[in-house]
Amino acid sequence: MIECGLIEKIVSGDESDPKARIARAAIGEFALRSLDGARIREIAKISGTNVAAISYHFGGKEGLYNAVVAGMSDYFDKIVGPYYEEGAEICAAENCAAARALAIRFLIDSIRKFSTVKIVPALCLIMSREAASPSEYFQRVYGSIYEKPVEFLARLFITASGGRTEHGEAVARLNLLRTLTRRAELAAYDACKDAHGLLPQREELMRALNRLSSLFYVMMFRVLTREYQHEE
Repeated sequence: MIECGLIEKIVSGDESDPKARIARAAIGEFALRSLDGARIREIAKISGTNVAAISYHFGGKEGLYNAVVAGMSDYFDKIVGPYYEEGAEICAAENCAAARALAIRFLIDSIRKFSTVKIVPALCLIMSREAASPSEYFQRVYGSIYEKPVEFLARLFITASGGRTEHGEAVARLNLLRTLTRRAELAAYDACKDAHGLLPQREELMRALNRLSSLFYVMMFRVLTREYQHEE
């Protein structure tokens, strides 16, 4: 059974719940070694529990991975849900100025909120690994953390630009840069991680790459809304 608020407990630093301690240790191990390579005994060791406790609470490694992925999706949905609701009303009203303002606020707020969460670099690596080599849990990650926000921003972009869809090549190139930044993030993690899959020394590097990726979203939006004007 997947418990609601599991990631919230980890983010808050709540060490009283053994399930949260196990999940926190698992995030680092899954980010470091993927689902197939993760070592259940190492997760038990880092969390101060044992293999039997992991089986009891999660049913084994796959159940633990499913709980982490579901927790990631639920945590993200809880934070961005109000923006989606506001955006639906703005797009229905075809309010260009409000769509532009919401898109910028969404991106800035997301960067601000997620950049302060210490486990975000490891969560990003789990997402990157799912995108590169999808498991049966890929759709849960993709739907909440990739597909929904991209579709949300696309609707805002179109509304803000008054329905114009030109500048496709520039947007495609910016999206390529965003993709390459994600790949750099994965390479940086592999280069800087410690034995437990954490980044005690170079966490700022992962955050910088994560912010750079978000910056490309902002630039895509500004291209679509013609904020970048070509001067003859």
